[in-house]
Amino acid sequence: MAQESDQSLQTLTVVVGGRNFRIGCQSEEQENLRAAAAMLDSEISSLQDESSTLRVSLESSAVLAALNFAAELVRRQPEQSNQHSFDQQVESRIAKLIDKIDSVLAD
Repeated sequence: MAQESDQSLQTLTVVVGGRNFRIGCQSEEQENLRAAAAMLDSEISSLQDESSTLRVSLESSAVLAALNFAAELVRRQPEQSNQHSFDQQVESRIAKLIDKIDSVLAD
């Protein structure tokens, strides 16, 4: 079974920080990985432009970009949690309404 998933892996080459990186991925993941690489490359370029007088290395810029993205994900977690809670409340209300309708129809 593991061989089947290995056989469907394809190699994708992306450019980040002016360097080529080869990544093994499923064909359906390629578009998202290309977009993610472009986003990361843009963030690294922006960080390097901002700190051009400090001569920050590509590695440092990559770490700072990763921290920026991670901070954004952490910031969005409460929003996603609130959405999940809202969805659960709506589902609960719908279930109660269905129960009421069923009881009225049963009478």
